[in-house]
Amino acid sequence: MIYVIGGDGCDAQIGVDLLARMGIAARGLPISNSPSDYRDILARVPLIDDYILEKLRPIQADVFLVFCNTLSFAVDWDRLANKIQTPILSLSLVYNDFLAQYSSVGVVACFEDTINNIRLFCDQNNRTTKTLSYAMVSLVEAVENNEPFVEDILHQLIETSAHLKAEAFVLGCTHFEDCDLARSPIDVIYPGKRLIQYALNNGYIPDQYRMVAQ
Repeated sequence: MIYVIGGDGCDAQIGVDLLARMGIAARGLPISNSPSDYRDILARVPLIDDYILEKLRPIQADVFLVFCNTLSFAVDWDRLANKIQTPILSLSLVYNDFLAQYSSVGVVACFEDTINNIRLFCDQNNRTTKTLSYAMVSLVEAVENNEPFVEDILHQLIETSAHLKAEAFVLGCTHFEDCDLARSPIDVIYPGKRLIQYALNNGYIPDQYRMVAQ
């Protein structure tokens, strides 16, 4: 089985739904109940890696897809994959590919920690890409509450980033993967969709999980 690891149930379900639209069956595996619950977990557990490992150990999976930017850059997924002897694909796998194309990008994410970890990732991989960053947990919560203004605010952030010479805009939270931002003045990067395509292109999706067309 394919499991989609989400920061909470919302982004896990978005990942499951995106796969379903491509004819691929998957199950969601949320790590927390909400963005605020995730922060509470961080405050009470010594190491988030070990907390997640205990959730993964009993699951029989063919592959785990980490459909959360915050978790992708906060956890040593290679170590956990070795522990459970199962492939785990995080969003960091696809960041290198698109960051190499741009000298400056806007990034919206849930937490400031996520932004800092993305910057650290750039530094560690010798990327000189400049980031114009927006940490907006309130906008992520608006997605969970089905607020109608989310895409309008994202368009405003994209416009601002374009005025500040950003060449692309990265949706650094998978809660935004379903947003329609086609009329943007610069490229919009959907890391979650790129991760799914990476998994398909590299043979991580077994044929038995491709659903028969109705």
